[in-house]
Amino acid sequence: MESNPSATSGSSSHGKAPVVLECGTSLAEGEFCDIIERKNVKQQAGAAASNKFQDKNNDGRYATIDELREALARDLMTTTSAKNGNAESFTTFSSPFSVKGETPRDAQLPCVYCDHTASNKSVTSLERYLQQTCLPFYANTHTNTSITGSQSTAFVAEARQLVAEETNAKITGKASQDVVLFTGSGATSAVELLIDCLGIRHAVATASTAGTEENTTRRPVVFVGPYEHHSNLVPWRESGCEVVMVPECPKAKSVDLKALETMLKSYQSVSALKMGTFSAASNVTGKLSDTYAIATLLHKYGCLAFFDYATSAPYVEMNMNPSPQPNNAPDGMVDDPTKDAMFLSPHKMLGGGAGTPGVLIVKKRLVSQSNAPNKSGGGTVFYVTHDHHRFLSNRVERYEGGTPHVAGIWRVGLCFLLKRRVQQEYANIYQKQLAALPSQEEEEKTSNDAIPSTVYEYDLGTYHKVASYLQQHAPKLVLLGHDEAESNNSHLPIFSFLIRFGNRFLHYNYVCAVLNDLFGIQSRGGCQCAGPYSQHLLGLTNQYGQSKTPNSLNAQIEQALVKYKERAELLRPGYTRLSLPFKGLAPQEVEYVMEALVWVSE
Repeated sequence: MESNPSATSGSSSHGKAPVVLECGTSLAEGEFCDIIERKNVKQQAGAAASNKFQDKNNDGRYATIDELREALARDLMTTTSAKNGNAESFTTFSSPFSVKGETPRDAQLPCVYCDHTASNKSVTSLERYLQQTCLPFYANTHTNTSITGSQSTAFVAEARQLVAEETNAKITGKASQDVVLFTGSGATSAVELLIDCLGIRHAVATASTAGTEENTTRRPVVFVGPYEHHSNLVPWRESGCEVVMVPECPKAKSVDLKALETMLKSYQSVSALKMGTFSAASNVTGKLSDTYAIATLLHKYGCLAFFDYATSAPYVEMNMNPSPQPNNAPDGMVDDPTKDAMFLSPHKMLGGGAGTPGVLIVKKRLVSQSNAPNKSGGGTVFYVTHDHHRFLSNRVERYEGGTPHVAGIWRVGLCFLLKRRVQQEYANIYQKQLAALPSQEEEEKTSNDAIPSTVYEYDLGTYHKVASYLQQHAPKLVLLGHDEAESNNSHLPIFSFLIRFGNRFLHYNYVCAVLNDLFGIQSRGGCQCAGPYSQHLLGLTNQYGQSKTPNSLNAQIEQALVKYKERAELLRPGYTRLSLPFKGLAPQEVEYVMEALVWVSE
């Protein structure tokens, strides 16, 4: 969609320019772009505002990368706390150690949010744009003959296109081969929808598992990675699929590709739908998976390739259709690294925390047009009579039943747009700083470690910087999944840790409470909805060949939790987790968190 040139703004009796729109107004218009504008830049009115991002200072608005980062941190939704002459706006709260009485002591703490891996924060300018430009024209998207219904539907269509552009999904034109679907409240809903689109439960119900002959139809088989969130494990188990757990390579500390290939070969003769589903990054350690290599290997053995981007979507570039590269095989075979489906939780992206649906991107050919959708009802049917009904053939409408989370879908589009524009602004600054370096060979310039070339590289550098600092200054802090010997592994800035106390560890929720009550640092304790991988990291599993099973202590803990319920909750395995992303924290906040961790560990 493009801006309608007839859209105008004028003055009103209240001194505020009214929004005058016709269908065609775009989510991507300039009013939203003050997310990465300096505070001292006055917003322009009228049509000129729609072009201010493109026309204003193409060399970049910020002199340094830290300045851009601070601007993003300032744009988080906060309370105004001008105390002790500090005019900055930031959220504070009263510490439990505040004292009331004759000599009150109000211990106000800054709220330093480091739980982005669970859910991210809202962004002021994004929410303002939704409130002032989009929500006045909100309507049900099943209404298509009014300006409000048409405009709301147009915004949804644009959000879908923005997601497609940022994931290289092909959803329009003759080359269309993918579908972008919005569903529920996160990746869990997206996985459930994928299972529905594939007709898994129908396949399970009709499969014969009695025989073992080569041509016997069997249940669908799904190969599941070692780092999976419960949302990418439990639905597959409950679907009736045969679930095969793929281990982590003990040496490389990544998905064991050799073990995966052995497993794939053993199922080569099985006549069944075969799939592989893997996390693009662990939500526990931030460890990144080689999605290109995994997808290529899965396709080599006729297996569909699915990837969970819930954790990594805020950080990495997602590519549904990467270009294949010729391999070294003598027959000239070409790798197939394309993804058959990817799913994510936009509430984990900057700006998405206030409410966004899950996103499923799937190959069009995999979306069943014969089985009835599990979520059938309003918006999914073509025609309904007293005694029968027909479902729509349109894949989007067929599998997006009911009234969608319209404003949440708009927010998804804006989150992806924000991610794109931050990357663009970062690139502008990087090129400017690179050009300002003393004259030297180009290779030396581009390899300058002091300037990460992208936001992604910056975040990878943060992990190694913080991990090294903690190893040096906090020897009692055990960083899970970190191995200095395997320094080539790429990690997002996600840190899960335990703190030693004698020959034991402090309880993870106690550590979270200390970080909150003394420093205002928001973290999370528990297994982070990744039970199997967490138990592996905590030494609660036994290794049998290529599979792991709970050890005796693990079994005793589970029995105690079942028997004693709340009274045994302290026994539940876990650790403390926090994240330190580029988008959402100022540089000084990262330093503050690092020093706080050292203090707590001592």
